[in-house]
Amino acid sequence: MTDIYASARQVIVCINPGGNPGRCAAVRSVVRYMAVVPSLVGGENRITRGTVANKIAERYGYNAADGTGPSQEWEAFVEFLSDRWFSRVWVVQEVAMASFVEVVIGDLHIGWSLMRDAIINAYESGAVEMSNNFAKQDGAAIFSQMLELRRYIAAGQPPDLAAVLATFRACQSTEAKDKVWALIGVSKAASNGTEPIRGLDYADEPAELVVKIARYLVERGDYLRVVFAAGIGWREDQRKGVPSWVPDWTRAPPEHGYKLSAYNGASFSASPRNRPSELAASPDGMELSAVGWRIGCITQLTDPFSPGGGYTPGGFNVEASRRISPWLVEARRLAGTIPLVDTRARSEADEACYSLNEMFGLTITAGRNKESKFLSREEIARVLLWEALVTGDERELSRRLAGVQDRVGPTEELVETVKLCGVTPWFNSACLGARFALMDYSHFCLVPSVAKKGDLVCVLAGAEVPLLLRPTDGNSSRYQLIGECFVMGIMHGEMVEDYGEAETFLLC
Repeated sequence: MTDIYASARQVIVCINPGGNPGRCAAVRSVVRYMAVVPSLVGGENRITRGTVANKIAERYGYNAADGTGPSQEWEAFVEFLSDRWFSRVWVVQEVAMASFVEVVIGDLHIGWSLMRDAIINAYESGAVEMSNNFAKQDGAAIFSQMLELRRYIAAGQPPDLAAVLATFRACQSTEAKDKVWALIGVSKAASNGTEPIRGLDYADEPAELVVKIARYLVERGDYLRVVFAAGIGWREDQRKGVPSWVPDWTRAPPEHGYKLSAYNGASFSASPRNRPSELAASPDGMELSAVGWRIGCITQLTDPFSPGGGYTPGGFNVEASRRISPWLVEARRLAGTIPLVDTRARSEADEACYSLNEMFGLTITAGRNKESKFLSREEIARVLLWEALVTGDERELSRRLAGVQDRVGPTEELVETVKLCGVTPWFNSACLGARFALMDYSHFCLVPSVAKKGDLVCVLAGAEVPLLLRPTDGNSSRYQLIGECFVMGIMHGEMVEDYGEAETFLLC
């Protein structure tokens, strides 16, 4: 299929949102506007994410203060971005390889460059995320990634297989293994008409396929990208025959589960910087030996946060407050049992030293904002204000407002910002389906939902973030990989000098 698309003079994409001519016309109208919206930001305003988003809001009202909601045109556009076309894996080949692409919406033709600019502006401005139903609209993000892939291939530099698998893992196909084969076809692994993955055959069952690919990536040095895409912590129905350290690329990643590593934004550094990775797969690909450090074991856990049906992640609202509040109260109680806080002297110049409140705010968001950047102290203050708002602790809210007002702006504006949309998406992305934990050395952690008391936190050599392991059948030398975790106090290498001797963990 890759060769077919690469040889095609033109590919025509037909999308018919709702089968309604009126909605098709609305989509084309929005696409035309969105393609040029940055040029419409006039006056003294600079062209930024915020000014472009405000310009879109003025026209389509998707975040209107009067609560009337988005216009019908904008709803049609957002519905268009949720079309199944965006999620099919063959579309990745289609967009990445074809020489020319034209999009047909109903009976209306839209040029490729117009569609490209419109969707990029929608994605980069954050306008789609701020609409009421942003949680299920990922077409803009997927489209942007496909365009990036197209640029690499056009330049004769197809990306590594590990990067393609990680980026497009959520894509769908009728046959599970067809997704993996399609992604191999647009990666460096298939360049020059060769196939270097040893023993790979289309007759392989999905379990055999993903094990062979994982072994191939480990042998090529992409082992950390393999390990951090794996783990049974976010998916309990692990495919039979697939070891815990092998990602099942034939399936979409979990709906919830915060990826701590491999961000384009800020990277953590839990491992010593001068220690390279040391991992090796067994000949059959069923085991992985990894060198790292034992940090501690889980001793206490909260329940996982599961909001239940009918809940859409988004801004501050009554339903979100009702569901989140009890879980935050329990998390705060657990954090309050930490016996030692700030053992080092605190000074305004010591940016690495946090109060208990700040430690809590960092952990419930896994240390990053929704742009995947590290939280600033001002953002941590907003997180703590948001927590006080949703838990209804008026005394704590007043105290925190008094403490941060000079640093983060007028009280009234701050409260409104926090209420409307400021923090909830960060919290949702970090914590939905997760649970808080304490380690035996009193570290406060955010761990996968299936974590148990006795699970081991370790840091592999060369890894950005810690991993959670579980001894198999009481065997302290063989472990199942649960998944990555956030451990307050070690994410930026604060304790690397205290790690002690490295040891080898056998993952199975």
